[in-house]
Amino acid sequence: MSLEETCKTVLAEMKQLILEGKKHFVRRNRQGKNYLQQLLDMNLTSIDAAWECIVNDLNHTHYHSGPMHDHQDGPGSPLVVWVFKMEINGVIAYIKLKIETNGRGCVCLSFHEDEP
Repeated sequence: MSLEETCKTVLAEMKQLILEGKKHFVRRNRQGKNYLQQLLDMNLTSIDAAWECIVNDLNHTHYHSGPMHDHQDGPGSPLVVWVFKMEINGVIAYIKLKIETNGRGCVCLSFHEDEP
């Protein structure tokens, strides 16, 4: 299967998990801003708005990198992390997602303005 086909398949699985409520948003602070301020910088008012962008707007053409190891899991872990970049309200967003099989489903590891 090509990378494009794999990306389409993984995104479809992620979106299905989100629609089923199997999702987890990692609440990280970045550059002195909490996750809510990072979303507000893109005119998104909630975590649910971020999930809506992923479900409704994100597609394989927004692919940036991956699949890769999750730094938390170590180098021998499966390749599960995908990075996407897309414009949201005039801002390029950096979105890092993975699928966890332990019950959390689609995990959003990062959702913030991209760094130049």
